[in-house]
Amino acid sequence: MKSDGLTAQIQWAFFWYSFLPLAVVTLVSLTLFTVSLKTEAINKISADVKTALLIYRGFEEEMGELAQSYARQPFLPFVLASASPPDLSRQMNIADELASLARVNQLSSVMIIDRNRRVVARSKAIQQEKPFLPDRTYIEEAFSGINRGFTELLTRKELISEMATEYETYEEKLVPPDRRALCMTGIAPIYDSEKAQILGAVILRKFIRNNLELIENISETIDDHAEIFNGEQLILKGEPKGSIMKPVSPLKSHYYSVYFQKQTLFSTHFSQGGFVSSYSPIYDVNGNAVAMLMIQANVLTLVQTHVAIATCLSLLFILLLFLPYLLMRFLNRMVVTPILLLNTSLEQIGNGKYSFFIDFESENEIGKLIRSFNQMTQRLESAHISLNREIEERKRTEDQIQQSRDELERRVIARTADLSEANSLLKTEIDERLKTEHQLKSALSEKETLLKEVHHRVKNNLQIISSLLEMTRSRSADLGISDTLAGACARIHTMSLIHNQLYLSSRYDCVTMQNYIEILATHLSRVYGKNKQIVTHIHAKQVILPLIQAMPCALVFNELISNSYKHAFMPGQTGNITISITVSQDQIVTVYYQDDGIGIPEDINIQKVKSLGMKLIYNLTVKQLKGNLQISRTFGTVISFDFKSELKQNNLSTEK
Repeated sequence: MKSDGLTAQIQWAFFWYSFLPLAVVTLVSLTLFTVSLKTEAINKISADVKTALLIYRGFEEEMGELAQSYARQPFLPFVLASASPPDLSRQMNIADELASLARVNQLSSVMIIDRNRRVVARSKAIQQEKPFLPDRTYIEEAFSGINRGFTELLTRKELISEMATEYETYEEKLVPPDRRALCMTGIAPIYDSEKAQILGAVILRKFIRNNLELIENISETIDDHAEIFNGEQLILKGEPKGSIMKPVSPLKSHYYSVYFQKQTLFSTHFSQGGFVSSYSPIYDVNGNAVAMLMIQANVLTLVQTHVAIATCLSLLFILLLFLPYLLMRFLNRMVVTPILLLNTSLEQIGNGKYSFFIDFESENEIGKLIRSFNQMTQRLESAHISLNREIEERKRTEDQIQQSRDELERRVIARTADLSEANSLLKTEIDERLKTEHQLKSALSEKETLLKEVHHRVKNNLQIISSLLEMTRSRSADLGISDTLAGACARIHTMSLIHNQLYLSSRYDCVTMQNYIEILATHLSRVYGKNKQIVTHIHAKQVILPLIQAMPCALVFNELISNSYKHAFMPGQTGNITISITVSQDQIVTVYYQDDGIGIPEDINIQKVKSLGMKLIYNLTVKQLKGNLQISRTFGTVISFDFKSELKQNNLSTEK
């Protein structure tokens, strides 16, 4: 089984690295020789195609020159210049003259037309009615002085109108009603006797199917078979002398490529006699492909040469295959057989038989390898005996280790039971702590609710007191008492705003000063700011004060803003009030208040003034807040004071 596998691997190796590369090289070489043969054959016929097309174009140019010579006939200007049509006898003479000229040059027809494209005379027949030719480009060019020769494709109806009724009996089999005739046409202008004016033109036509001279000239010049097709109909064929080649007809695809795609095609026929074909379009005066020129050249000599080269390559391939076969046989005897013996020996060793000996004599590397292998088996046998003894000793050691492991597992189980009991006690303690924490949170939530309710009730009570005072003030006729009660109402409302903000806030121990001052200023503006356009600027963002300090500050702001509205600005006057609160790194709160009104009189001493408002400002800032109070009378009134905040630093800049 393994012998077959190793041999198969060697065979596959020879296949992949010897046979397959040789086969690929041989096939590539044959392909290249075939491509070279095809290229060489196409190059040979390409030159013949160019020559054949030049000959064809030469015949077209000869038609143009022949038309020019016909236009020089002396009687033609008189025929065109005549004011009245010639009589019947004169018409017959002109027709005979033109027919004589046509027979000399083997032309199919000769026509004379005037400047109105009217047929004046023909070479084949006479008609009383003179038809008009359709408007064609080459006729207009002839009237402008250009003579030319070209190929033209005409229908049977057009030919009958140009050549009279004799055509129906003479050429009817050549051009059936459903086909068109391929003509070689020449046209040249006819001048008057003084060469000053173009009177008309002469048109010569010659059926290409009758132009044997053309096809024979092409075939003999290029020494190849040549054919001309009108559509798919063969109309002219020429063969070189001594040719035995049988031509192959074009395919439908050849017609399509030549007539519709205007391409020149090449096809090789090496297995059908050894020749190559070309298919070239023949164009009319408008650039349309109207006919096809087929040329077939014999390349049998080239084919035979390439066949001989291919035969040599095939023989060389067979010879090169025989050498790898001999090499494979040598490797099988000198390499594969010793390796199989080694494999058998290894299987015996794997089964525990260390006394196996390989009998193989050779002086090469494989022989040395087998001798070394025999020595190795002897050493393995000795080592096997020693290893067995060592295994038995290790088994005894493992038994002792297993006993120790069992004892260790017993101790681990006991320790695990102790830890499980401790974990149970710890879980009970954690449950009790969680229960206590839940009770504390419930109590805290209850206290917060009570505190919120207290602030709400204080606010309501203050609003009730304020409303009672306001009712009393409205009934009092004494202005002094009324002003005093209004001030008391404003102060009570100020304290009520504090408790209202605490009630609406998530914190019940501190106040956000920016929001509070804005609400207070808005309220005082509605109370005292009638007929006054005062703008309040507040700069206290992110400043938070504890309730114990926010309340006196609120009362101070109430007094300052009220005094500014009542005393600093006159009715109808505009002004500005600026309030700024900042907190330093060492938690010193600085309050700055300014209005641009008339200012505090110089003779007022805030410590000795009898006004309740000024006393409140002094007592609240100096005594209750333990701050420093300063008053400036420059540019209105400026009052500033500072004090130490009792709130932690991380709560001064951010509202919770």
